[in-house]
Amino acid sequence: MKLLAAIGPCICEKCYEVGEDVAKRFPESCEPVKGSPGKFMMELALAAEASLIIAGLTSSNIDRLDICTSCGDRNQFSYRASNGDCGRQLSFIGF
Repeated sequence: MKLLAAIGPCICEKCYEVGEDVAKRFPESCEPVKGSPGKFMMELALAAEASLIIAGLTSSNIDRLDICTSCGDRNQFSYRASNGDCGRQLSFIGF
């Protein structure tokens, strides 16, 4: 069976600031970038892609939509950009 994956849209590295407790949970291949004191900027799509590769998918079977839900297309919902006043997005797995 050939497994394919698509990632995105999701928040980008410029908009996704997390504390050290969250940053250390990302795969080792996702090097955090220092943000404000005690904070790190993380690339969520890269972390998802790295996790899929660790799970056995090849990068050629992974497609990423590089659309930021926070600073990009305003047709996407962003909890952070709207301070919690937003809709929801759907994720699914299909066979």
